[in-house]
This record gives sequence, structure tokens and C-alpha cells, in this order.
Amino acid sequence: MTERARKAAAGAGFGAWERSLRVNEHLDKDGLLNGAMLLFLAPWVFLAMGFFMPQPMWSKILCIAVGLTFLCFGIVLFWNACLTWRSGHALIHLSMAAPCWNARRG
Repeated sequence: MTERARKAAAGAGFGAWERSLRVNEHLDKDGLLNGAMLLFLAPWVFLAMGFFMPQPMWSKILCIAVGLTFLCFGIVLFWNACLTWRSGHALIHLSMAAPCWNARRG
């Protein structure tokens, strides 16, 4: 239990601390997996199709736009997942009387 959560629980009169649990751990993993897929796998197929395959101009533009969109979303998702991993996960501390929420750092 962090010092900040301990002070908040003591100030509110929650009683003795029992245990701490991670909150939304699966959502943190989903962001990392989706960001990695969108960053390292998905855009390169569309960008290669847009630049190197013979096709009409509208199709090239569409493939390049989809590839760049996947790349941008992948950068954002992967960056947010890395920041979450670096700053720590959200925790909820269970005490005798009530739970005490402790948001992640950052």
C-alpha cells in the first residue's frame, strides 16, 4: 500500500488494510497488444500495396491512407501502453470498512 493511499484511508477511518488488487489489468494488456499489432504489422502491408503494386491511382491513395492511419493509431496506442507500464497500474486497496482507490502515477 502506498503512503498516499495509507494517509487517505487513515483520514477517512477505513480501518486496517487487508490486500491490494490491480484494476483493469486486462485493458492495459489489450492496449499493448493492439498497439504492437497496429504499429509493427498492420500498416506495412497496406503501405507496400500502395507503393509497389500496379493499381489505379485511387486505390494507391486509399491503401496509403489506410496504412498511415494504422501507423498513427499504433503509435498512439503503443505509446500509451508504454507509459502505463512505466508509471504503474491502478490499484484498489481493500480495508476493513471500505475500499480505497489509488490511481496510477503520472
